[in-house]
Amino acid sequence: GRGEVRDAAVMYVDLRGYSALSRELSPDAQVELLGEYQSLVVPLIRQGGGTIERFLGDGIMAHFGAVDVSDSFAADALRASDAILQAASAWAAEREARGLPGPEIAVALAVGPVLFGVVGLDDRLEFTVIGDPANVAAKLEKHTKAEKVRALATAETLQEAERQGFQ
Repeated sequence: GRGEVRDAAVMYVDLRGYSALSRELSPDAQVELLGEYQSLVVPLIRQGGGTIERFLGDGIMAHFGAVDVSDSFAADALRASDAILQAASAWAAEREARGLPGPEIAVALAVGPVLFGVVGLDDRLEFTVIGDPANVAAKLEKHTKAEKVRALATAETLQEAERQGFQ
């Protein structure tokens, strides 16, 4: 494979409380919940210029600026994050109105240089991003629970996004 270092934003999205919910819901209800959640979040990431890296159970890892080099990767990621959080509130309320659990969605972002490339074996290859932004975003997403917030981003992410026109 080949790799390239690129400046990018890495996003982790998580369905809050899924582990507890999974003990209460039938397998079909779990798959329905995950399908609704992914159907809500994935288009917003793509519309914002992001690429889905992978699904991690009830989590989603995405990145901006790695596949398609962009001068607005951080701003795009923050705009997508805003769109996700706004849509998530409406989705949770709509689910609750149907008598279903309406879990929150958490988002975390970090920016910086990532190694973008193809890894794996001949019969199992995938594109990936590797580096501090991926690690930091994953840790920040976990930290949203401790901080009792729906989103966290590094200061560097906000500063870079503002340089790119984000307000």
